[in-house]
Amino acid sequence: MNYPLATLFERFLKERTYLKNVTPRTLVWYQVAFKNYRKAVGDDVLPTRAALQQFVIHERDRGIRPVTVACPCSSVTRSSTRQRSISTSRRNNLVRIATQTDTPA
Repeated sequence: MNYPLATLFERFLKERTYLKNVTPRTLVWYQVAFKNYRKAVGDDVLPTRAALQQFVIHERDRGIRPVTVACPCSSVTRSSTRQRSISTSRRNNLVRIATQTDTPA
């Protein structure tokens, strides 16, 4: 079954609201992260390694610090993996890979 990313994200917000009891402020933070992700990679692009890397590059070009970029990546990834059943370790690896920055030797 294919669900548009926005539908998965809405489901994610409801789960976080009712099952995890996150604060309204956290929900706003998730929504901002999702909006930035969609602006960077497109409206219905599920988070793949390439999409997350594109998102990280977009955010870093905007001057966002690596640690700040890592958090939205994990939020976006959590929302889309509900239906896709990616293991937690695989999801964490995707976020880690996508948020690594090249450091000078």
